Amino acid sequence: MKLKKEFADFYKEIRIDREQDSLIEKRENVEKDIKDNLPDIMGEHDIDLNKSDIRMIDQGSYKYSTTIKGDVVDRDVAVMIPLSVSDNPDPRKIKGYLKDSIDRPARTVSIKEPCVRASYLENGEEWLHIDLPLYASDGDSVYLARGKATSENYAWEEADPDGLNEDLCGKINGNDQLRRIICFI
Repeated sequence: MKLKKEFADFYKEIRIDREQDSLIEKRENVEKDIKDNLPDIMGEHDIDLNKSDIRMIDQGSYKYSTTIKGDVVDRDVAVMIPLSVSDNPDPRKIKGYLKDSIDRPARTVSIKEPCVRASYLENGEEWLHIDLPLYASDGDSVYLARGKATSENYAWEEADPDGLNEDLCGKINGNDQLRRIICFI
């Protein structure tokens, strides 16, 4: 019985039960910047995008309630926009527009291979980053924008972020033991 208590205590120690106010504020600010700025930036490049067409999708450990404490909080929020990938074959450009929409002095923004990252520093140390994978909804298909800003390797990769979330939530929700095991690992 003592070992069971040790695991329960460890789980309480490592797990973040709910999103803290500071994280909610940062996520909401990034979402507002995207919705307020991305349509105009896309318009400057002759790509029509309405604010109401932008869809934000929670992903990763916050979505699955498996977030653990660490030196840097990692938050994943997908950005889904309607976009013809045949008319816009270079996802690096579209990721660049997303980067421009959130580039503010309060955060450091970079383009990673699978996402755009908004990092927040405190006393010169990163304490939070929000990864923003960019998805293009093109007809009945969805594509993830892959490639770093100057990479020779880039592509629109077929994806299903909603299906992945549904599948993983279906496996994890209601299975507290599996959730604990994921957090332990």
